[in-house]
Amino acid sequence: MGKKVLFVRFSSIGDIILTTGVINLFHKQYPEYEIHFLTAKGFEDLIASRPEIKKILSIDRKSSLFEYLKFIQDNINDYDYIFDLHSNLRTFFLKIFSPSEISSYKKDSFKRRMFVKFRLFKNSLEKHVVEKYYDAVNKILPVEIDTIEDLRPTLKKISQKEDTIVIHPFASKKTKEWPHFDELAIKLADKGEKITIVGNGNFNIKHKNICDLTNKTTFTELITIIAKAKLLITTDSGPMHIGIGCNTATIAIFGSTTKELGFYPIFEHSHVIENNSLDCRPCHIHGLSKCPKKHFKCMMDINADEVYEKIKTFLRSI
Repeated sequence: MGKKVLFVRFSSIGDIILTTGVINLFHKQYPEYEIHFLTAKGFEDLIASRPEIKKILSIDRKSSLFEYLKFIQDNINDYDYIFDLHSNLRTFFLKIFSPSEISSYKKDSFKRRMFVKFRLFKNSLEKHVVEKYYDAVNKILPVEIDTIEDLRPTLKKISQKEDTIVIHPFASKKTKEWPHFDELAIKLADKGEKITIVGNGNFNIKHKNICDLTNKTTFTELITIIAKAKLLITTDSGPMHIGIGCNTATIAIFGSTTKELGFYPIFEHSHVIENNSLDCRPCHIHGLSKCPKKHFKCMMDINADEVYEKIKTFLRSI
């Protein structure tokens, strides 16, 4: 029987995309291992196109503990190594019931919560999540790395980009949404830029240079649209990681979350715009439905003119 490894990440969009960099690197250095991936149902399409992943296993997130343990017994029993890139209760049971050697990534949940609440452990939170994924693999099977670019996610790459700027103005939480995207879109469109708006939500702007595809694309179509763009402007969200994985130049506007939480775009041709003058940032690990201070300065004080100028500078640099 050939050698096999299992990578595990159940959710969500960005987190799963970020695993693809270390998986690709592992495959290049250990081609003798067949790679499988375990995720939650609904996320299979994110990695279905990756040729190095030979099999995708998925389980319903609503499955009972009994159903999950049965799934482990039936499916997770003949791997040489398991790389747990989620580190939650479900992967804890993998460690108990799977005979494979398992290495888990260091989630630092406690430190991140203490940083949000008391601003503690800032220096020990400097590692990006892709570096932590790498550490989990490197712990038991050494993988050589030159720069962090070696860990860049790999989704879909298109060498010939279109002269289009894609804007994704939505996020899972309101405090991660920048309220001036409409003004920025019009400003860019007035300057002759071709703009495509994507995502799920309301964005009612009419302009001859703006193509509004909100609520109109499948997930696969969204990836292709972002992959073809010369620039993606987005929030701290799943599409931000899609942009990085598609090697599309990416600008992300951060509000209630910060770089120290480990999920910012760290790779070449990416940039974060944020308000660093506030001591109330971050206010939550994942963002909130409303600003706890009621002023929402982290986003309100970033104006469209400022972002427009940074976009011009950024485009000249790439």
